[in-house]
Amino acid sequence: AFDARSTLGPDRRNPRRRAAAMSDDGGHSGFGQDRGGNDGMSGAPMWQIKKKMEDFEKQRQQLVEELIREKEFRKIPAEPPNVLVEAVASGGPADGKAKPLVKHVIVKDINRVAQMKNIEFPTGDLFANKAPIGLYALFDGQACASAAPGPAAAEYCARNLHTKVMDNLAMLKQGSGTEAYVKAALIKSFHDLDADFLATTADIQDGCGAAVALVVGDHVFLASLGRCIATLAEVDSEGDRPRPAEVRAGGQAAASGCLGGPARKRGGPGAPGCTPEVVGTALKGFAKHPFLMLGSSTVRTVLDPSEFVGMAADFRMQPRFAVSEISARVLEEHARRGAQVPPQIVVAQACFLPP
Repeated sequence: AFDARSTLGPDRRNPRRRAAAMSDDGGHSGFGQDRGGNDGMSGAPMWQIKKKMEDFEKQRQQLVEELIREKEFRKIPAEPPNVLVEAVASGGPADGKAKPLVKHVIVKDINRVAQMKNIEFPTGDLFANKAPIGLYALFDGQACASAAPGPAAAEYCARNLHTKVMDNLAMLKQGSGTEAYVKAALIKSFHDLDADFLATTADIQDGCGAAVALVVGDHVFLASLGRCIATLAEVDSEGDRPRPAEVRAGGQAAASGCLGGPARKRGGPGAPGCTPEVVGTALKGFAKHPFLMLGSSTVRTVLDPSEFVGMAADFRMQPRFAVSEISARVLEEHARRGAQVPPQIVVAQACFLPP
């Protein structure tokens, strides 16, 4: 009798025997002796697979170590700028009841404040290696020709400037921490201050000028608005007396502008704005750039930038004595000119120290 099972052969009737036969027929299953008997599913020798796995593990370990180092580096607090900073405020009504027209603020370590607020700055360009950041500023409510004198704008700006500056610096993307972008961030901080003040105090008519210094690593950015003065001292060669590194030139728009002052908004396209004049400078050591100065409008009416820097240069690395002497000199000059009430004055100096 015909048996159909016999035509299938032993391998077809028994799957296990068929698999064993395939393993002996030249390795069509991928695991045969013709391939060495020590190959992976990809056909690569096992020693190559093991080597790739070892390389991958090394790369993974290196990545983990880099992440750990970066995390630990972030925990290390940044150093503040290596400067001595002093400011003095004087003058004004003797009764002390009126709010001051000139306010100043000194933030010696912006990085520390940003860390407390969980704000992160770029890590490249000017911000590389946890660059120290400091902010020194004064706001003068009597420095605007286009706004009525008053304390409100100066007080608001002094209270909120550092927040605006931190927010705008934090918005800079990696690769955008250059001098041009930091300058733009500082200008935007002025615009933000102005817009917020006008939006929240619509019934207040006064405004203020400003003198601001922002130190980022080995760069300093000086911003001036209104009749305030901000200048960096520079020495041409060893033994020379310091002179102003930058004197306002072509900054009439900034000189006539102000923060606040709602009346100027109604003046149309030609009305004074709130954009400051900003100068960025790469510092070249305390011997080349020994200090910077900030002064209210009442200082500028008595001292030009050269005289301002020259008086400060008489007190080398003594900012407290320098600002006190300059303030006294300015008050005396205003009295000599017939001022019935001593004007309100703020003078600030930041001296750059040797490493």
